[in-house]
Amino acid sequence: MSSLIRKAATEDIPFLKELIVQLGSPDVSEQIIANRLQMVEGNSLDRMFVYEENNLVQGAIVLRIRENLSAGV
Repeated sequence: MSSLIRKAATEDIPFLKELIVQLGSPDVSEQIIANRLQMVEGNSLDRMFVYEENNLVQGAIVLRIRENLSAGV
């Protein structure tokens, strides 16, 4: 079994749609996911990763980097 965590890519959109539908959002479109992926890619503070197992996307995560709001307090 091979597993890999990597940056999400456009070719992952159908798999991401399937995951989101499984989580309870049956009306999500591939275009909405494509727009979100494009938004994440255009923001230096956001990252989207997918988890692959045997070359199949099994999960995804979006991370947003935030500055430490307590710094300087």
